[in-house]
Amino acid sequence: YEFTYGDWSSDVCSSDLRNEGTLDRVIRGGVALTALGTGLAVGGVFNPLGIALFGVAGLAGWTAVSGYCPLYSVLGISTCPLPQQG
Repeated sequence: YEFTYGDWSSDVCSSDLRNEGTLDRVIRGGVALTALGTGLAVGGVFNPLGIALFGVAGLAGWTAVSGYCPLYSVLGISTCPLPQQG
């Protein structure tokens, strides 16, 4: 499977490097955008809260785009749907 940017059409995780389903990724993307906007609103890099929110936004955004959560791997969690048996 070759992952291409913006490939959210398939809800089947066909790679060992993906452990997030589509809904999980969409929620993380929303969290990333919200944290980014809030971080900018509270003063950006000139405020410790803004810096922390930028970190949250970066992490949530990266996991949303990549479909991989390192913590899920450590805990043995996957929100990918099980492949259907044909």
